[in-house]
Amino acid sequence: MRARYVVAAAVLSQSWACSSMQSVPVEFIPQAKPAYIQLTGQHGLHVAVERPRLSGDTIYGMASGNQETAFPLRDIGSITTKRFSSARTALLIGSGVVLAGAATFFIALQGNSEPEYTCGIQLPMDEVEREKCGA
Repeated sequence: MRARYVVAAAVLSQSWACSSMQSVPVEFIPQAKPAYIQLTGQHGLHVAVERPRLSGDTIYGMASGNQETAFPLRDIGSITTKRFSSARTALLIGSGVVLAGAATFFIALQGNSEPEYTCGIQLPMDEVEREKCGA
């Protein structure tokens, strides 16, 4: 039962993995050519844009399905995109090591608490083994 909780915790920790949404400057778009960005307008409107490209003072891209849309820079408050996060990666690796150790510990606890005796094998027997094997 405990092992299930450990596995569930491991799966949940993997779900947010090594990236996060981070704010980027407008110059990021032509340099990195991201597949996806999120624009936040001056008045709080959020728009997801696929295949963004910068031309002059306007960001073009696919928004609301397959509709090509233009977003003037003066109307944009912030630009975010999914990027590598070293802090999350370190946390993921650290939690993975801890969870693997915990899983090993709990699996070891699931074993039989009494030692198994191998009656009939030609090994020197101690007194407890003799009693268990009837020797």
